Amino acid sequence: HTNGNIDSVNPILDLSLNSADAVTFVSEDLRRIATEQLGYQGEGKVIPNFVDQDVFSPGESKLRRQLGISDDSFVVGHVSNFAPIKNTYAFERLAKHLRDNGKLEGIHFIMAGDGKQKSSLEEYLVKQGVSENFHFLGELPASEIPDVYNASDCVALPSRHEGNPLTLLESMACAVPVIGSRVGGIEETISGGGGFLFESFSTQEFADIVMNLKNNPEVAKKAGEDGLRKVKLKYSPSVILNRYLDTFEQVIRNARSNN
Repeated sequence: HTNGNIDSVNPILDLSLNSADAVTFVSEDLRRIATEQLGYQGEGKVIPNFVDQDVFSPGESKLRRQLGISDDSFVVGHVSNFAPIKNTYAFERLAKHLRDNGKLEGIHFIMAGDGKQKSSLEEYLVKQGVSENFHFLGELPASEIPDVYNASDCVALPSRHEGNPLTLLESMACAVPVIGSRVGGIEETISGGGGFLFESFSTQEFADIVMNLKNNPEVAKKAGEDGLRKVKLKYSPSVILNRYLDTFEQVIRNARSNN
């Protein structure tokens, strides 16, 4: 969906998609894009990502203590590659909004990852005078990512577009409530429990959700429990891998019946 609209790439995708015996998509939104924008003429099958619950699960994290964040603080986590599509400037707007309304005290942001927008975001935060509330960890080894989720009271993903973001699934597997922009696969992932949606670029809505979770621990706890339950039912490796196996077997049956 990112490179497919480039003229030099689209004919290759068109040929690949429409020559395949089966096509899978990780979200309904990506299937729609393939049909409406990339020239796909088939039906395809939506099979979302899975999350390894042996790796991502609720647990203790020493990260808060290492960062000097008090136990009574409210922590918003974020894990991404800080690319423009991730809209990480939304955190600067959120922090400024909270500060201007006297609500930033006691709220911290743990930002894991690296990319094009990281350094410029850090500069904006300094200019706005809110940088002390942010903790940038840089790119972490995969083994340390669960600590980020388990150190957070919620995890936010304000992206402009997503397919089926692993960040949200991994957070939910850790029983951490998630917040996301109402776009593409984010909406599909969060709808039905586990988190909260806000309209893209609506800083007010974003702030309202953060404050609701901060002021109502029981709401956050229930959302985390709902997300964990959803992951176990819909996004476990066994569930998703079986759906892929069914797809491969169907392709084989169709090939045999045509010979």
